[in-house]
Amino acid sequence: MIIYFVMFILKNQNLKKKEGKPKAFNIGYKKLLVDEKGNKYGQDFEELCEKISRKEQGSKSFKRSLNERDEYINKVVKEVDLSETNIVYLENLKNVKYKSKIGRKVMNKLHRWSYSRVIQRFNLICGETGVQFCQVNPANTSRTCIRCETTDAESRKGEIFKCVECGWSADADHLGAMNILLRGQGNMVSDSVKSNRFI
Repeated sequence: MIIYFVMFILKNQNLKKKEGKPKAFNIGYKKLLVDEKGNKYGQDFEELCEKISRKEQGSKSFKRSLNERDEYINKVVKEVDLSETNIVYLENLKNVKYKSKIGRKVMNKLHRWSYSRVIQRFNLICGETGVQFCQVNPANTSRTCIRCETTDAESRKGEIFKCVECGWSADADHLGAMNILLRGQGNMVSDSVKSNRFI
């Protein structure tokens, strides 16, 4: 008896969604993800990184903690609802450098922040669900006022943004996600449209 096998191969590019709304996410350390609407995902991420930083590097417990971090990232990204989304915008955080003035303890924790893992998971899930995936320049996304477009490092104090020019304020990561969306869409949006969309 002869048995025949037939294999069907579906290419992801044929599954691209034509309808839906764009979404943008700011990848952070205090909060793993914040979208353009201000929704927060993975608010326990900092605690997880602190846990890793207390482990002896190379030990079994250290490796277990790294696996726990990766599983946490996978879970958080998977829980994001992309059913009504046609394109996702993320920051291109490749080769992020940390400032030398940051203390050693903080530096150690930041090195456990696996932003690349977040990007990889989004890229994979978008490919599986037909959602387009795009990365944009991250420069000053959380330092540029969405209302008056002033960019000033003094406007951001920790997790809070308050524009030194017009006084508008918001969560800095939320602001970052809003600017990522605008940048991904070409940043050609009038003030009135910005106000209707975000403020």
